[in-house]
Amino acid sequence: MNSRPTVFLVGDSHAASLRIGLKPFLATKRINLIGSSIGGCMWSNIKIYQDKLCRDINFKVFDEMIRVKPDLVIIDNYWSKLARNGSFEQDLLGYISELNNIGITKIVVVGQIPTWGESGLPLFLLHNFAEKGLAIPWRHPRLVIENDGPNSKQENMRLFKYPKGVTYLSMDDLLCNREGCMTMVGANLATDLIVWDYGHLTNAGSKYVSERLFANIELLITK
Repeated sequence: MNSRPTVFLVGDSHAASLRIGLKPFLATKRINLIGSSIGGCMWSNIKIYQDKLCRDINFKVFDEMIRVKPDLVIIDNYWSKLARNGSFEQDLLGYISELNNIGITKIVVVGQIPTWGESGLPLFLLHNFAEKGLAIPWRHPRLVIENDGPNSKQENMRLFKYPKGVTYLSMDDLLCNREGCMTMVGANLATDLIVWDYGHLTNAGSKYVSERLFANIELLITK
């Protein structure tokens, strides 16, 4: 019988990029990681989807959660995109309520990753620093993507009225300070940028984030 705790990671392509570093990190702690990346389909009341494909995918994911009975569910998503059409707080809380209804009470919400404009971090650093012979900065103010909604800001997400058992983990707190947000996690530009586009973690970035954001994951599982 497998006695290891199980974590279920759900979200969109941002969750998929987090998974790259999170899976091997949790393995060192003897914690299993499974999950599904299903995009924007998940962020609403899954019982009233008009899109049959979205509804079917979500029910399959929920069926898998019921079967596996994970000790912890992690939700990661590109929240800025969802916020463009207004507040997504009720959608997220509704999804968490659905998780509670199937017996999942320990949940982590991963906050919005700092974004680097439509062209992405690599091109920004290339055009503004490398091509000009300037040193690549380790930190720089984020480049908010046009039309990103105000409700995606960290100070708003951390104030959502989460039910008991939900922990909010801020990417901002980890990656940013008054000088700006991290552009790199190491000195090798070929491998160590934090993201490879506007906000998807590189392999090195995912490893860096996973080892720090989830350093105390055992406490989240057992609390």
